[in-house]
Amino acid sequence: YELFKRLDEKQPKRPAKPIEYQISDGTEEDGEEIGDKLYEYNLPFLNPKHEYIKINRKFVDKNGKVVAAIMAGVTGYDTAYVWKIWVDEEYRNQELGTRLIKHFEKKAKENGANKIVIEEVYDWNVDFFLKNGYSVAGEVKDLPKGHSCYIVDKNL
Repeated sequence: YELFKRLDEKQPKRPAKPIEYQISDGTEEDGEEIGDKLYEYNLPFLNPKHEYIKINRKFVDKNGKVVAAIMAGVTGYDTAYVWKIWVDEEYRNQELGTRLIKHFEKKAKENGANKIVIEEVYDWNVDFFLKNGYSVAGEVKDLPKGHSCYIVDKNL
């Protein structure tokens, strides 16, 4: 979950009213509904410039097998996100990941992005992003236990 609070506007006071409630397990559909409601609520504040632009790419070998891929795109707020980047172990250390990330950076910039954010980068792969010019924007220690999880970003 991502939560935010606008600091440039005074927050309205809302009276708290006690209510009767019951906590129960949520479903996938509940998650989608919550996401839709949050998007609807936040939309007037965010004012997106355009729809999400997918920039997913892959490398395939001569047999058509996917050996590396990136799932990424540019939001309507001109921030680019990398959701997943992967290189098959057999093909690592051949610059495929770097070629994918550089290609994405170029395409993201062409589509108006001014920043790239990558969430859920772990200590065992953060060096790849640091070598490609990204900076650590946040760290959650001991997640998973004994490791760290990072948010990295890069200005374009």
